Amino acid sequence: MNFKTLCAAAFLTLAPAIASAVPIYADQAYSFGGTLAVGGQTIFSFEVMEDVNIADFALTASDTNGGFDILNASFDYFNVVGDTFDNVMSSSGTLLDRAATGTGSSFLTGWGGYMAGDVITFTFNDGIEDDISLGLSFQTTTPVPMPASGLLLAAGLAGGTIVLRRKRKTPPTV
Repeated sequence: MNFKTLCAAAFLTLAPAIASAVPIYADQAYSFGGTLAVGGQTIFSFEVMEDVNIADFALTASDTNGGFDILNASFDYFNVVGDTFDNVMSSSGTLLDRAATGTGSSFLTGWGGYMAGDVITFTFNDGIEDDISLGLSFQTTTPVPMPASGLLLAAGLAGGTIVLRRKRKTPPTV
């Protein structure tokens, strides 16, 4: 685990006490855990420190009553309110078997590039009878700068045009 990821994980542990966002950087893998308590709300908040891309967010949950609480918990992110876990299973094979453990997961597509200063927030909401464990993971990458790629494309097209013109001006040899 690199230093930035370790610092971010330690910061998230303290985040509820100091009500601040975890800083995230490009080209890093992040994974966070927490608990949604009965009657409570759990917030994962991240501040983008440099321009990054995030392709996907992986959300996970586990409970002690066969998926019952996972089905009743909801989460908010970006402009979506009240989303629920896409996949919920029970360890016994029977969903809602209160004697089994439950697991849930969702994979959310990232919303494109994020700029330094943006804040990304996931809020998990109550609706549960027992506490559930939560997980959130994602990978950041460095965005490709558009001006540089545009200049590279223009230079390639200009070079190709020059080569074609030279070939046309050279008389054929017999």
